[in-house]
Amino acid sequence: MIDIHKEPKAKAMRSLDMQLTMLRSNLSFQRTRGNIDQEKDLDAKIQDTNNLMDEIQFNENDSYMVSTMGVAYAESKKELDVLCEYIEDEMQASHFKIASTWNRVKSGLKAVMPLGAPNTLQDTYRNIDRRALCTFAPFVSGSGRFNGGIPIGKNKITGQVEFLNSFGNADYRPPNYNIGVTGISGSGKSLLLKMKLARETSLADTHAMIIDPEGEFVKITKRLGGINLNISPESNIIINPCAIAVTELQITDKDEELEALEQYDKKELVERDGVKYVRFVPILEKINEILGFFDIIIRGQDFDQPGLNVFQRTMLEDAIREVFDKHGITSHPSSLYTDEVKKVDGQLIQSQVRKPEPELKEIYDVIVERHGDDVKAEELLLRFVHSYAMVQNHYLMDKVILAVM
Repeated sequence: MIDIHKEPKAKAMRSLDMQLTMLRSNLSFQRTRGNIDQEKDLDAKIQDTNNLMDEIQFNENDSYMVSTMGVAYAESKKELDVLCEYIEDEMQASHFKIASTWNRVKSGLKAVMPLGAPNTLQDTYRNIDRRALCTFAPFVSGSGRFNGGIPIGKNKITGQVEFLNSFGNADYRPPNYNIGVTGISGSGKSLLLKMKLARETSLADTHAMIIDPEGEFVKITKRLGGINLNISPESNIIINPCAIAVTELQITDKDEELEALEQYDKKELVERDGVKYVRFVPILEKINEILGFFDIIIRGQDFDQPGLNVFQRTMLEDAIREVFDKHGITSHPSSLYTDEVKKVDGQLIQSQVRKPEPELKEIYDVIVERHGDDVKAEELLLRFVHSYAMVQNHYLMDKVILAVM
């Protein structure tokens, strides 16, 4: 955790003036004792302090108070001691001294947590100037690993061309593929993303999907041979909330779906590049997604209505499971396909034909069939139809429905 505070000009000048007084006093003391080595060192520090004060005075530099803190984690105290000794040795090799907050554990923990709380450990702050602060940036050195990718820009510090490989290569994969772009209006955020999109599409054969409410990427998408899908109440594009696909996870990963699948054979195990994966259909996750979808629809556009109650949620969940059972969809990936010969989009497919996807209308029909006379179900169905009448672009009886939320 790096905490940076810029000092006001007047305060920085007073602080440096006090430091200069201390250095001069120490220099006078060392001269009386005849310590020539200390004299030269103090002379250099006094000169540096004077130069920094001149630069701050003419707005050529700034003074910052910076605190650099970190937290070490281990499974046991023995492992933690070994880790701390290793970190201390590594830092000392680079002439950095580490101080522990063992007697101020609570304050130290708060200081490294991303809570926005002020750091109360004032003795952890050190005074540095603007040039020294620039060295904290990871781009000050060109000694990083080259993983290929696309040219993304020129490093203003080193002058070399920097490359970006969002997905890594066979030798190295980043822990995740997330990227954040921040900046003030007009600083070039959209331009950077357009450049990244164009170069990855043309140079790295990378496909991209963009959620573009403002329509900023329409022109570049057409230039790159892409397709613009206008999703709105007036469009002919239909999204099926019940659509389901196969999920693939590493065999070592653990979640609710995998724990439920361990005692069944309704899954596939595959191996690629020495890594084992489990492939399955996440039915539990899809049921929760559909329930959440219905809850949003029932609440209305302004969320002024109560959501699903316990009885309505139970009715919906039973209806969703019954629809999945009618389609023969299980946790096994092959349950999404059929082996019959079928003509799809003018092409004759003899095996692994995708089954028709479940539809909202089927869930509606099951509720009507099972609970049509129930007052609680009647309330659910009436609110469901009324909500769709306000936001849908297709009638409820259509195969699939697009709701604009």
